[in-house]
Amino acid sequence: MIIHEPYKFKRNGDSYKFYTDNDVYYSIDFTDGSYYFNKFPDYLSIYEYSLNVLNTGKHLSPPPDKRIELTVVAVLSAFLSYRENSVIYVCQNIDKRHYVRKRKFDFWFTQNQNYNLEKHDVAIEYEDTAYLSSLIIPITNPNKDEIVNLFIDQSNQFNK
Repeated sequence: MIIHEPYKFKRNGDSYKFYTDNDVYYSIDFTDGSYYFNKFPDYLSIYEYSLNVLNTGKHLSPPPDKRIELTVVAVLSAFLSYRENSVIYVCQNIDKRHYVRKRKFDFWFTQNQNYNLEKHDVAIEYEDTAYLSSLIIPITNPNKDEIVNLFIDQSNQFNK
């Protein structure tokens, strides 16, 4: 049985970077996610998560690699345990592959379930396009119920 471990990553502020065994260079960035909301109270904290391929090395596209999944989960867990905050993940749909991204992210989250985190999903329909989004929040976040309600209410406002 092969035991996989996450790649070693380096943190610089709210950005985490790592190289794979295939010389693919990634960043995982956390930026202010409050702009997704019409009204998001200043006393709450929410970030948008993005996974970016910075360099594919000698490959045309990144090859499959189980350790990337483990690294993403490790970074999310580290980021959410460092602060009592929450993360939004919006599946990019510029290439119409947002459903594929959502399935992959859902699989990663389920396979590596951290029972200290909850995930809530919404789909927002806007101008004939579905925007798929997830909220990931620690169960210990003292503002969890308020943030979850804001997340769901915001999507309901768009879907009216």
